Order: sequence, then C-alpha cells, then structure tokens
Amino acid sequence: MSTVRSCKSAFDIVKLWESCSGDFTAEDMVRSLHLMAKQSDGKEAAASSRMTAFVEALQRSTQSFDAQSLANTTWAMAKLAFHDEPLWAALSRTSVQKIADFKAQGISNMAWACATLVVPDTPLIEAVAATSLRTIKQFNPQDLSNTIWALATLHVSDQPLFNGVARAACARTGEFNSQHVANTLWSVAKLSMHDEPLLESLSVAAINKATE
Repeated sequence: MSTVRSCKSAFDIVKLWESCSGDFTAEDMVRSLHLMAKQSDGKEAAASSRMTAFVEALQRSTQSFDAQSLANTTWAMAKLAFHDEPLWAALSRTSVQKIADFKAQGISNMAWACATLVVPDTPLIEAVAATSLRTIKQFNPQDLSNTIWALATLHVSDQPLFNGVARAACARTGEFNSQHVANTLWSVAKLSMHDEPLLESLSVAAINKATE
C-alpha cells in the first residue's frame, strides 16, 4: 500500500489501518510497523490501545512472512520497545522454521532484538547462534558488534560462536567505528571470555579512533 509511505507520523499509520485494514496485505503491515519504528511518536503509538487489532492481524499473518519480513518486524518491535508475547511467540516459531533463509543482517538484527527486549527465547537464540556460526564470514562490523553484544546482554556463553565472532572481528577491526569497538570490548568483559588477538586488535582500533 503506497499510501503508508506518505504518512507523516506513527499515529497517521494507525489511522490509515483503522480506516482501511481490509486492504492491508501482510507485507503492508510489516512495512507499516517498520515505518512506525522510525517515527518520533512510534513508541507512543505502539503503546496505544488502538494498536490491538493491528497486532492481532499481524500475528495471524506471521506464517506467511519471509525471512526479511520476520527480521524487519522483530527489529521494529525492539526499536519501539514493544513486546507482545503472542506476537513474539508467533514470530519466533516462524523464524526458527525459516532461519536458513536469513541473511547476515537479518540474523544479527534478530539477535539484537532479542537482547534489546530482553527476551530469553532459547529456541530462537539457539537457532540464531547456529546460523551465525555458519555464516559469520558474511557479517559486517555492525553485524558482529550486534551479535556479540546480544550474547553478552542475554548472558549466553556460547564458546564456539564467541570464537567465530572473535576471529571474524579480528580481521575487520580496522573497519570498526567507535561504537563497534566499545560494544565489543564491553561484551568481551561481560562474557568473561578472554581472546588475546581480539583484545589486541580492538586496542589498536580504539587508539586509531582516538587519534583521528
């Protein structure tokens, strides 16, 4: 629905849904929530009782979502600080089923969303961890930073995944920005998992950033 993109606020999107919900496809609903997450009034709209019917419709549609839609929806929920248990459960089940279809950014965003909402979703986290380990070479600095931060925030001590992230990060710390460096250092400390090559690479990156 092209008119969603013309909405100026999250409440405009809610109003559009209320007036023509029957015309919304599953893709339209995902796009709507994603756009709401980028609006200044997004969190207020998400907390409104006017969202109830939208969330219920979104939940009924999750089985038809592709990997990108699943990643976008969980990302939007985290950005909106919005946790609806039935919706999350439906998204989680479908994500686990389709985890092999996720790209690197989608995987890391899923991990970030779990951690941001502090959702100890063991089946989903295990699926994300296993897929991350297989696809770690495709991760960019943001993906690596998000993933290790999520592990630390959720207190997930997955040594094989940590080792994989550490090796991949060592090869790319020159591309890390200050936030990536800080998040990764915090995560290593939080997990109490020592990796000398990673710490040395991060230290060099931190010094370089400080002198830029």
